[in-house]
Amino acid sequence: MTRYMRSVASLQPQRWESKVSVWAWLRVTLLVVGGLAAFAQAHAQTFFLGRQTPTEYVFDIPMPADFAEMVTATGQKYRAFTDFIKISNQTINGKPQLFMINEVGWDANKIDQGSIAFARNGSVSDSKWWFKMDENSPQWRAVANEIKAHATPRGNWWYAKLQILAAADANQPPVRAAIPQTILIQKRMTELSKQTTPGMFYPAVQIPANLNAFQQQMLAYGNVGRMDPNFRKDNGAKTATDLSGATVQTLGGIEKVFKQNPNPPYFSDSKLNDKLNLAAQFQAEYIASTNVMSHAGPSRSFTDPRTGKRGNMNDLGMRVEFFAAPRSVVEAAGGGAPDGYPHGWMSGDTHFRPWFSVDGIYPELGYGAARSADGRWYFVAVAVRHPDGKIPEASNNPSAALPPANPEPPRQIAAPASPELPRQIAAPSNPQPMRSVAPPVNPVPSRPAAIPDASQAPVRTIQPNGDVGNRTAAMSGTVKYQDRIKPGDKLLEGERLVSAGGRVQLRGTDDGNFVIEDVQTGRVFYTFPLTGPINNPPKVSVFSYNPDGNICIASKQIKGYCATNGRDAMAPVILNKSVYAQIVDQGQLLLINSKDEIIWQSTPRFR
Repeated sequence: MTRYMRSVASLQPQRWESKVSVWAWLRVTLLVVGGLAAFAQAHAQTFFLGRQTPTEYVFDIPMPADFAEMVTATGQKYRAFTDFIKISNQTINGKPQLFMINEVGWDANKIDQGSIAFARNGSVSDSKWWFKMDENSPQWRAVANEIKAHATPRGNWWYAKLQILAAADANQPPVRAAIPQTILIQKRMTELSKQTTPGMFYPAVQIPANLNAFQQQMLAYGNVGRMDPNFRKDNGAKTATDLSGATVQTLGGIEKVFKQNPNPPYFSDSKLNDKLNLAAQFQAEYIASTNVMSHAGPSRSFTDPRTGKRGNMNDLGMRVEFFAAPRSVVEAAGGGAPDGYPHGWMSGDTHFRPWFSVDGIYPELGYGAARSADGRWYFVAVAVRHPDGKIPEASNNPSAALPPANPEPPRQIAAPASPELPRQIAAPSNPQPMRSVAPPVNPVPSRPAAIPDASQAPVRTIQPNGDVGNRTAAMSGTVKYQDRIKPGDKLLEGERLVSAGGRVQLRGTDDGNFVIEDVQTGRVFYTFPLTGPINNPPKVSVFSYNPDGNICIASKQIKGYCATNGRDAMAPVILNKSVYAQIVDQGQLLLINSKDEIIWQSTPRFR
């Protein structure tokens, strides 16, 4: 094993019958699912479920045929779910083996009745994802018991990630594989989340009873993940997947990678900072208390119940000042399963920078975790950022780290694509397969002086320039939509689509334009470019999110606009691919596909 795998190697038993590292599975570039599914169907005699021991998977539980066809998407009626599966092909002891990873979920005791659903990112988002197995089958009972033994609870729901072996030889010796340390860490986080206590700052919410241990596990996950140069590639990231060079391509453009070592592992371990922990924990508890994902804190003065200290906690700068933490920081927020973060930030395309030293060095972090009254977990990370890659001299005690002489104002990294737990859909009587329904995106930065761009990346601070725009016009008109619109929705001049944070809006103006602007000041960030002439111009200009997923404008100026003309390079990206459009507080309109990926965004970037 290479150097960055040394901690995993220590977990491996001395003798295995036949072994392969799960790290190795995940390093393999995901192959064409349909082709491998066909291979599995043609050549596999038996599908084995990986049985979990404390440190390894043992593939010795044969799966019933109906369930195997479902979770491997090899059955004809399950082909719509092939993109849910991660697949890799390995040769073990001279024999080709096929491995699959999938996720399932159920509510209450449905699994004991043979009902189980496809899950994605810890949610069952559509009634068509449910299927019925033969609950009387002895093989099903054995499989169901193993799945239940290692499932993660979330309210009345349970979720489990399945490791599956497609065996060409049903009588082959069991294959054994070391469980990656990241997964072991996530298991510890799940266990720690089961014992809770009232919050430090908001007693109405719950936090891990051993909060320090939970924060240490979050730190450990980040440090283990950053040791692996293929972490992002292996976990589905679309950008910055090759960290071997001096720069990476991100959603925001080309950005520098600040490596401490020329060869893997590229990065030194991050450290916890006690004061950043407090800032992160405060915000995690606050958003858990409101059940609203936001970088904004309470609007009124806050009194720390531990110390009696009072202060304004409305934005990140105020919070780090309140806790005497370093000032040049960024913040990320997220929500989901108790073991979901920092993995969710590290594997995404908007929040990964602090863990992989992109666009700066982030030597210290703070983590916060809290559970709302309805059982939702919320997480916050606050990281020190040195954009020039130079760490100022500080005390040996990370908790007493000194801020740089001229710190940048704090900046917020917007909430990830799945900030709140999507609603769960109970099993229908006649379930059928259907494509995924994307969960919501709710990025809500809080500070006007430090606005992230559309990629959610940290950006340079912008200063007020006195351009207040037309505030009266911006505040006039009808708020027709909040946060997002769906295909078929329309916006007329005088109507507004306002961001979830209430700061930015898309509005139709009296002169026939459609603009993205600041709600409070009227400052225009973007005007959609109209060209013409067009046939049959309307009397009232209209912004239309067409049923085919395209964004189009027909203006009374006898001009028009479309995100794609149906023949250009964006046509296959947008048409029949976008499932909703969203206006975000970064000042952009986004088109989102069924995988909750940004496939188009208005330009230029909000600076």
